[in-house]
Amino acid sequence: MSEIERRFLDTLLFWATQKGRIKDGRLRGHGMQVGETVSGPREDLSSAEVKKGYEFLLSLVPGRWPLPNLCSPLFQKFIDYILQNVKDLFINKKELDKFVLLKNEFLVLEGSLKYLKTFLDFIKDSGMELEKSRMLFNHVEVVTRNAAYICYLCFVEEVDDNLASSLRPTQLVTLLIHPPEDLCVDQEKLSDILNCAEGLIAKVASAAYSFSVEKAEEVNPAILINGLFPGPRINCTSNNNIVVNVFNHLDEPLRFTWNGIQQRKNSWQDGTPGTMCTIMPGTNFTYRFQVKDQIGSFFYFPTTDLHHAAGGFGPINIHSRNLIPIPFARPAPSDEYDVFVGDWYNKGYKSLKKILDEGRTFGRPDGIHINGKSLKVGDKDAQPLFTMEAGKTYRYRFCNAGLRTSVNVRFQGHPMKLVEIEGSHTVQNVYEFLDLHVGQCASVLVTADQEAKDYYLVASSRFLKNEKFSTVAIIRYANGKGPASSDLPAPPPENTQGIAWSMNQFRSYRWNLTASAARPNPQGSYHYGKINITRTLKIVNTRSQVDGKLRFSLNGISHANAETPFKLAEYFGVGEKVFKYDLMSDEPSNTDKVTVVPNIKNATFRNFVEIIFENHEKTIQSYHLDGYAFFAVAVEPGTWNPEKRKNYNLVDAISRHTVQVYPNSWTAVMTTLDNSGMWNLRSDMWERYYLGQQLYISVLSPARSLRDAYNIPDTNPLCGIVKGMPMPKPYTA
Repeated sequence: MSEIERRFLDTLLFWATQKGRIKDGRLRGHGMQVGETVSGPREDLSSAEVKKGYEFLLSLVPGRWPLPNLCSPLFQKFIDYILQNVKDLFINKKELDKFVLLKNEFLVLEGSLKYLKTFLDFIKDSGMELEKSRMLFNHVEVVTRNAAYICYLCFVEEVDDNLASSLRPTQLVTLLIHPPEDLCVDQEKLSDILNCAEGLIAKVASAAYSFSVEKAEEVNPAILINGLFPGPRINCTSNNNIVVNVFNHLDEPLRFTWNGIQQRKNSWQDGTPGTMCTIMPGTNFTYRFQVKDQIGSFFYFPTTDLHHAAGGFGPINIHSRNLIPIPFARPAPSDEYDVFVGDWYNKGYKSLKKILDEGRTFGRPDGIHINGKSLKVGDKDAQPLFTMEAGKTYRYRFCNAGLRTSVNVRFQGHPMKLVEIEGSHTVQNVYEFLDLHVGQCASVLVTADQEAKDYYLVASSRFLKNEKFSTVAIIRYANGKGPASSDLPAPPPENTQGIAWSMNQFRSYRWNLTASAARPNPQGSYHYGKINITRTLKIVNTRSQVDGKLRFSLNGISHANAETPFKLAEYFGVGEKVFKYDLMSDEPSNTDKVTVVPNIKNATFRNFVEIIFENHEKTIQSYHLDGYAFFAVAVEPGTWNPEKRKNYNLVDAISRHTVQVYPNSWTAVMTTLDNSGMWNLRSDMWERYYLGQQLYISVLSPARSLRDAYNIPDTNPLCGIVKGMPMPKPYTA
């Protein structure tokens, strides 16, 4: 590392009131190893050195921010004030211990916030009024922004050997020059700014996670994260930066995707076989991404082989910022509960993989689970899943993380008010039953307004021939008396009548046009129905035999992954050695002839596309699109033709990322391809996904600019034919 880079890092770290040092090629923002004692402040740091470093910082960001004049008497006093109080700013060992969450987890220090408080104390001691000094206000606003980003970039220590290449001064400069939107803008009172800074630091601190992934051999085996099934919750707010350090303790490669997170400009972190190499056994990898302009209920899961069948999934809950109202009844829900439902196979994921590799289907499941457990009515040893207090309202976030089975959920004696589906606030209809198809998530409000005792939450399979599976979980009232009744709410109809029932429920979901989501403007201000369609993809799924083995395909192409992820091959300019674009036509021609080959569609950046999913089979389908949300504008029986557009909902269709297609029916969705990257469009029925029912959409910005797409992170591993190749010329602003 050059001297100028050292000076830059040192300067940034000083302005957050901590000692910065590069040791053995690793960033040590607080100047010590975890467990060491604090050696104290830098006594040799003079005012002249501070000025020199600060001048260098100004030279890097000319004209961007209205920073104080170095020669002003005010700034001279400020430097002296910091030097006199630097001992109060340093974090001692006892304070440090509070921030060490787990071994090998992230360490987040509060130096930036302490610096800001010191600056505000200086203003107060000087008898100045922040509101009347625009220069001071501007500086505090800048410091507030820096507090979040310096904390995130410099004071998050990753206790492993990968950090050396994960942060570069150029990355720091880029993020400092381009701060996040909507942070502390137009705050005019000192207390408001301080509260905003505290909130930012708290959010950054809560956005660092460590996943230790291992098997519980006694259960089939199940895959656990930090010993949990389901895995730990990622709890965050719109526009937060999320950092997840994944330690792979399995004996196989591993990779995670973040289902529903759009990864704006950043398909490098999407975690699919077409975008990322795997995390090898005994190693770790740190995912870094932003939940840009999103709210709602999502989940993560592994995308390697059949690991998904053994667990490894967990919730991602994105909350609206404090300034944006939530369209729920006041007071807000007393608590939030994450509920994962899905099918379960006792064979184990390795046996399931072997079945698929042999060209067979793994058939019906062995049961349905709720958060990894399958209970029967009257089980005396059953513990409550959740507890509610009488008179209070709770938010339940449901996700179907199963492999192939739709699930219906219902509460005994308690209706559900639907409030959100996959990142969209909905019209708040009330339901007794709710169908969740594979890969889908939804939030409901449940009010504890019944007799104080136990009640059952019921989950049952949908649309399985000849056999039904169900399970229950106990919802307990605090201080309640009496067990749950054995009289369970009956499930909705099945077979043809059940398909019609489920289809009508789908049509009843409506976008809440007046509610705000991640931004202050109402959802309905985006008039998707007035945008001209520039391209239509009509996709028909088929099931067939290739060389005596089962394969699933889209428009006659059964997708096959490659040793080199497609995004890497494309980025390094060797895509033609790995795949060919557009082997699948925009409309099906001869779907009887199936070709097994990488299925990559080329798309035009910012086109508004219509995708028609047509299902000629007798089983329900579920499709997911990475990188985007789409408007699910229609679902109907039969086959699609252009005349069907007259029946589209062009006003308040739900914007979501996963949609079902009923047997012998079609579903239409619309989206704008405004997110540059390589994005997976896949069946969420995992045997279909594994055996070819998927494709990738390559969306490249013609500008080749950082405005539209990020460069590959330095920490991303390389594999396949690009391993060892020189790095391509990076995108620039």
